[in-house]
Amino acid sequence: SVAEAGSGSGALTLVLAHAVGPTGSVVSYDRRADFLRAARANAAAAGWAERIRFVERDVVVEGLDATELDAVVLDLPEPWQVVAAARAALARGGYLVTYSPTYNQLERSVREMRSAGFGPVDAEEVLVRALHVGEGGTRPDFEMLGHTGFLAFGRRRG
Repeated sequence: SVAEAGSGSGALTLVLAHAVGPTGSVVSYDRRADFLRAARANAAAAGWAERIRFVERDVVVEGLDATELDAVVLDLPEPWQVVAAARAALARGGYLVTYSPTYNQLERSVREMRSAGFGPVDAEEVLVRALHVGEGGTRPDFEMLGHTGFLAFGRRRG
């Protein structure tokens, strides 16, 4: 079982639902009802609504109501504010992943993850470069979006 905070349109929710398979489950939290409506509709269209429980909840204020999770993904403006709640919701050995668009957000998230007893905590930058594929002439695009975001990964110890 996995949880995400920051459902948005449900794109990551669907990836997680696919990853957990027919016997797994996903809990998807968002504080905005309009985002949850869109995410629910996309889950229904994909045929995976039965794998997903959508919850309208401000996890910064209320935390997560799920427990013994294998993983938690935080796609929030201030993910460090939810690290302790995510730790409480994770099973021992469970993984926490945060997405941050800036270095400052990444630093605060990693600092909080380490302080909360996650380890080892690793971070990666996600870069995307398009390729032009042709027979005998594949090459990278001349323009590259040099930055799309940072991911931090940590495992709950103890």
